[in-house]
Amino acid sequence: WPVATSGALHGKSVAEVVGDSPGLEVVAFANLAFPKDGSWWRELLVLGAEGQPLRRWVTPDCDYTNDVRRIHAAVGSFRADGPARIVIPWGCGAVACFDPAGTGAAPIWIAHASGRILSTPLLADLDGDGEREVVVAAAASREGALDGGVYVFDAEGRLKRGWPALEGELLTSQ
Repeated sequence: WPVATSGALHGKSVAEVVGDSPGLEVVAFANLAFPKDGSWWRELLVLGAEGQPLRRWVTPDCDYTNDVRRIHAAVGSFRADGPARIVIPWGCGAVACFDPAGTGAAPIWIAHASGRILSTPLLADLDGDGEREVVVAAAASREGALDGGVYVFDAEGRLKRGWPALEGELLTSQ
């Protein structure tokens, strides 16, 4: 510590996400993007207990999130005995799930919503089946649009039956 990063204003979470690393890890998601290849990107980091980078992903940005204070990664497992996962907003209209213990550069899945996701996702067992879902709010894609709403996705990134709800409502960050 300290650790130099490419992004800025990281939303940070602390959890055990990499099973073979001693102690807890810090999961940091850059709130301010950085230019790369002519477009804007964010940085998702997993740092070990001594500040060593364990995983790093570069993810698409949404230009509307620059007005949002801090967006955090949702960190946890979908099942009580399951592996840890990290869920973040992906670009403007999606969420992505990552395996922090894996070696892949791409997300495990990407789930799309209608509207702009400008807030931190939440992992919660909404239906009481013992498996957490991803809950996220999406703002309307443009002024006067009737999209957006609250979306709920399962552990595989599939939209749960009956969702989205509150479509056309004014849903902004946090």
